[in-house]
Amino acid sequence: MAPMRRAPRMRLPKLLIFLAHWGVTKAGQGKFWHVSDLHLDPDYKVSEDPLQVCPSAGSQPVPNAGPWGNYLCDSPWILINSSIYAMKEIEPEPDFILWTGWIQEFRSVKRGGLNGPGSRPFFSLCHFPSCPAVFCSDDTPHVPNENLGEAAVLQIVESLTELFREAFPDTKVYAALGNHDFHPKNQFPAGSNNIYNRVAELWRPWLSNESIALFKEGAFYSEKLPGPSAAGRIVVLNTNLYYSNNEQTAGMADPGQQFQWLDDVLTNASQAGEMVYIIGHVPPGFFEKTRNKAWFREGPNQEYLKVVRKHHRVIAGQFFGHHHTDSFRMFYDDAGAPISVMFLTPGVTPWKTTLPGVVNGANNPAIRMFEYDRATLSLQEKQILEEDQKAGFPVNFGMSKWHPGENAERRGSWVFKLEFQKEDMVTYFLNLSQANAQGAPRWELEYQVTKAYGVPDAGARSMHAALGRIASDLGALQRYYVYNSVSYDTLACDEACQAEHVCALREVAFDGYAACLRAPGVAPAPRLALLLVALLGLRTLLVP
Repeated sequence: MAPMRRAPRMRLPKLLIFLAHWGVTKAGQGKFWHVSDLHLDPDYKVSEDPLQVCPSAGSQPVPNAGPWGNYLCDSPWILINSSIYAMKEIEPEPDFILWTGWIQEFRSVKRGGLNGPGSRPFFSLCHFPSCPAVFCSDDTPHVPNENLGEAAVLQIVESLTELFREAFPDTKVYAALGNHDFHPKNQFPAGSNNIYNRVAELWRPWLSNESIALFKEGAFYSEKLPGPSAAGRIVVLNTNLYYSNNEQTAGMADPGQQFQWLDDVLTNASQAGEMVYIIGHVPPGFFEKTRNKAWFREGPNQEYLKVVRKHHRVIAGQFFGHHHTDSFRMFYDDAGAPISVMFLTPGVTPWKTTLPGVVNGANNPAIRMFEYDRATLSLQEKQILEEDQKAGFPVNFGMSKWHPGENAERRGSWVFKLEFQKEDMVTYFLNLSQANAQGAPRWELEYQVTKAYGVPDAGARSMHAALGRIASDLGALQRYYVYNSVSYDTLACDEACQAEHVCALREVAFDGYAACLRAPGVAPAPRLALLLVALLGLRTLLVP
């Protein structure tokens, strides 16, 4: 008699349990875009006359202008069109979009797909909602106020809003005004005005009635995240009210009562068990590419710090723009422990800043994607959160890791990766010189923050560790410096440069920043070593 064959062990339940757990976890993963500073120059053109290429270059000659733009100019339409369709191609169904400023002047452009060939012409005299639209982020071109006007600003807002709805018809957009998104630029009032009123009505499909009323009074608002992210909230600030160039609010302790409102919103969020993302355009702290350039007045800068320190347990993340560069800012409690991080997204415009003291201040165009935990908005990976809770540390929240280039596979097949819960921030860029040389744009991955700095996630503790490496390790410093200009400026960051960057990253407060610059030993290495790294090792540093 043949031996009986043993029945196979029942492995299916365990597999189903694993798949169910994987499915629940996967369902908790979300993603969103953050874009800023697109700066359309509608009069950009490829011309043999270097003085006739773009008004945004001022009196500077622009040699070798290419179809996709030039580092001395704001964005031509074809570049902005390419950026929005790159977003749509890379991730067409984000949970939401953060849009920190937008407005541009325009005349006649075309809209098409990722690589730009047109469809129908776009004219500045068409009217919402029927006209095709451009998508852009803070703001009008870098040209004098007399070249613009309130009517042009409002007309552009109409068109941009329509484009958002056409490109991402089912996606919620949370938008903040940029410092150029007003006329005259920078001069935002602390109360109701025609631009606030009109923009609020244009954004009515994205806003609650309460947010519309708030926006009309001060251009700030708060919205509860929809769907699976219902435990989260977006707070949109009008930080142009604190801008040192804004003469309308000079001398006001709390213009528009925005700080009091913010404190109330965060207090209520804590009581309701909500986590909060804060977004705005002009950030607190100092510009990292020169010395002693603060954007806020000192009073509002200190008040913002007080708010973050008081409410950091409910602040899941901070997202700002304005710089056109790629950077971040650390926030610490009184004991020096990291409690929050602010990410400054780079701009799409390649425009080389004319700010005094800045050397070679251009950048390659960039767009940024975050993946996050929909239930908690977590910035830290789960294991670290659990360890923090056991140790009694305050828990911060934010974004999760995204695997670029895998969208099709992830939708159409089973893809198992042990790292898919790991939080990250992913930046894509366009090498503008290469695009002009090849006659076509190629948006590609520039870096992932976890791989670039060897940290487990994008939380405050991890970014504090990244800052430590930038401040002490030559390779990390140079890597950060290249990413800061979106892989445009690959020269060595010398000792003075390193002090400017590290102190801006570390110290948001005026007195702390000044003390940091005075402190000896900020630079990690002599200039000769930096030059050797730039000449011999830069290529390997750029590999994420």
